[in-house]
Amino acid sequence: MSERLQKFLARAGVASRRHAEGLITAGRVSVNNQRVTELGTKVEPTDLVTVDGTLVDKEAPPPPGTENIVEELADPTFEQGLEAAAPGADEAMEALEQAMEE
Repeated sequence: MSERLQKFLARAGVASRRHAEGLITAGRVSVNNQRVTELGTKVEPTDLVTVDGTLVDKEAPPPPGTENIVEELADPTFEQGLEAAAPGADEAMEALEQAMEE
């Protein structure tokens, strides 16, 4: 059964669907050793998917408690609330976002 590549990446715990779209359009995702940059690309269960050269484990569920991390980081109200609660949090947020991209 085929599914959209961004959904596959989200289900494998690589990124949220929206963040996965960014990975795809940036050319960081390959399917069967072919770089994919087009959204909506379908993958089959037998396809080999890599992100930045690292094979995506199809069976790995996302770690507990991480389901909404990317969505919260993308929410401007979350950042505003964090900055109000913890001055200097902008630098910490930038470091966290960079670490997530690696």
